[in-house]
Amino acid sequence: MSPTQYAVYEKETGRIIKAVTCDASLIQLQVGPGEDFVEALVASADFYVDPGDRKVKPCKDYTLARLPVPCAVFIEGVRYWCVSQPSFTFDIPGKYQIEVDAGAQYKRKVFDYDYLP
Repeated sequence: MSPTQYAVYEKETGRIIKAVTCDASLIQLQVGPGEDFVEALVASADFYVDPGDRKVKPCKDYTLARLPVPCAVFIEGVRYWCVSQPSFTFDIPGKYQIEVDAGAQYKRKVFDYDYLP
């Protein structure tokens, strides 16, 4: 019997944690608490497992001007929880990195933002 590739994911969110290639009899040894697995050839940050139907799906893309909400926005190490589309203003003009995490079904992205009031 040849090894099979699996995606191990968080049951609650669908975020893929790792790819595992092993015999079917050994996959349970690779799964921790709160995790599950599906047979899948793809297991990267660009995909997630839909907890409803347990299928691997591509993560959705978005722009800084149209963030999926709710989401977490990180600026200079500080986390901001957004429930509506934010506008970005800063005390000092300059270039800022804005990281966005909107959950497993969306890509986690970092945007370069030039603030020139």
